[in-house]
Parts: sequence; C-alpha cells; structure tokens
Amino acid sequence: MEFKEIIKGFELFDSGDKIGHIEFSEREGVLKITHTEVHDKYHGKDLVKKLVMAVVDHAKKHNFKIRPLCSTAHQVLRNDEFSDVLA
Repeated sequence: MEFKEIIKGFELFDSGDKIGHIEFSEREGVLKITHTEVHDKYHGKDLVKKLVMAVVDHAKKHNFKIRPLCSTAHQVLRNDEFSDVLA
C-alpha cells in the first residue's frame, strides 16, 4: 500500500490501483476533513484509519488542528488520543 499526498488530501494505492482517498480543506490553521472513502473490496482492513492517520501526521507536522466534518473520520478521531489535534 502506498500513500500519495495530493493538494487537499491523500490517496491510497495498492499495486498501482487507487483504492481510497481522504479530502480536506484548510482555513486559518484548521484542516476540515470533508470526505473519506475506501473501495468496497478493501473494507475491514483498517484503511480508513490509516487515511485519517495520514491527515493527523500532516496536521502535526504543519501545526494544524483538525475538524472532522466527515462522519467516518469523526468515528476514528473521537478517541481521547487525538484530543491534541482536534479543533
């Protein structure tokens, strides 16, 4: 599996095939996660969490906070371990 950073998110590839992506917008130091999607064939493999973690790592590296507008990302980020990056 390979992550590719795009202008407003990340894409996830498996053997060259795009299997998922996460999108966000940035405003005033806050990354708003607007959409997360993983191909049906790959559900149940924790790939959504890996996509969200890519955004968490990006946010920490650039001193951004995160506001998950996407319900899928919100599910992942509701744990206390992410309280330091939530807006």
